[in-house]
Amino acid sequence: MNQPRNRKPTTWPKHSIAVISGEQHLVTILRNIISPTGWKIAGQFPTVVGAAFAIREGRADAIMADDLPDQPVSAILRFLITNPITVCTPVIALSGDNFEAEAKSLGSLGRPKIAQKPVNPSRLLASLDGMLRDWESEEMVRLRSASYLMQKGDTQNSILRLKQVTPTPIAGPLAAQALAILLRQIGKLKEAEGLLLASLKNDPTNLTVISGLVDLYLTSAMPHLAHKLLSATTARIKPSLILHPDLIQATLLKGDMQEAIALMHVLLNANYKTHETTTFLAKLLYSIGREKEAAGLLARDRAVLAKFQKSWQIADLIPLPVAG
Repeated sequence: MNQPRNRKPTTWPKHSIAVISGEQHLVTILRNIISPTGWKIAGQFPTVVGAAFAIREGRADAIMADDLPDQPVSAILRFLITNPITVCTPVIALSGDNFEAEAKSLGSLGRPKIAQKPVNPSRLLASLDGMLRDWESEEMVRLRSASYLMQKGDTQNSILRLKQVTPTPIAGPLAAQALAILLRQIGKLKEAEGLLLASLKNDPTNLTVISGLVDLYLTSAMPHLAHKLLSATTARIKPSLILHPDLIQATLLKGDMQEAIALMHVLLNANYKTHETTTFLAKLLYSIGREKEAAGLLARDRAVLAKFQKSWQIADLIPLPVAG
C-alpha cells in the first residue's frame, strides 16, 4: 500500500485532518487508513462550520469533506472559499457516483484533491500524498503561512504575506481570493475587485475567483453584476449545480421571483439538498400567494407546513409602518 513519504514536522504543525461527515463508520475507516502515515483525524464534524472552526483554532492542518445527500461536497467547497483561512487550507473531497464529472468541475473550487467513494485505501493514500505534494511547493507553503498568521489575528502581516505569493496557476487564484476577502473586511472593495478581475483574466474559468467576485458583488448591493457573471459562467463552462445557489441569490436580490422559483425547481429535480431546497422553495411560493403549491411541497412535513401557515397569519396582522 502506498503511503505518503515522511515530511518535516515543521511543515505541518499538527499532522491532523478535520473530517466533515455525518457517518461515524466512515470516519473510523479513514482513521485506520491514514494513521500508519503519521497523520491523524482531528475530529468528526457534521457541518462545514465546525471543521472551519477547528482550522481557525489551529487544531487541524487540512480538511476532508464527505459527499452526502443533504450536504453535497460542492456546497462544502463553496463555503470553504468564503473564509480567508480555509481558502489557504488543503482539502480532500470525497466524491460519490459522479466521480469523473465532479473531479473536473470541482478542481478549481479551492484546490481540492478528489477521492472516489466508496473509499479505497490505496486511492485515498494517493490523494493524501498528492495533496501534500501540491501544498509543499514554495508558493503553497507561503500561502499556508498566511493562514497561520490569520489564525493569530495578524491581518496586516497576512496581507503582506499573501502579496508575496507568486501568481502561479495553482497558488495565484487562492492567494487572490484570500487577499480579496481580507481587503473587503477593511473596506478596500475596489482594490479587492481589481485583484480578482486581474486573476480572472489569467484564468477565466477559475471557480474560486468567479465565486469571489460573486460574493463581492452580492455583498456590495450589485446583484445585476453577480447575475451577469454567473449567467456567463454557467453558459460557458457548465459547472453542474455548483454555482446554482449563487445564481438564485443574485436573481432574488435582482427582484425576479419567477426566475428564482424556476431555478429552485432545477435544484429540486436534481435532488440537491432536498429538504432545504423544498423548504426554501415553499417559502418563495408562499410569499407570492401560491399557498396550494407550497402546501403540496410540504404535505409530508405537517409541522413545517403548520409553522409556515402560522407565520403568514401573524404577518398579515402586523400593520405596515407609517411613512416618515
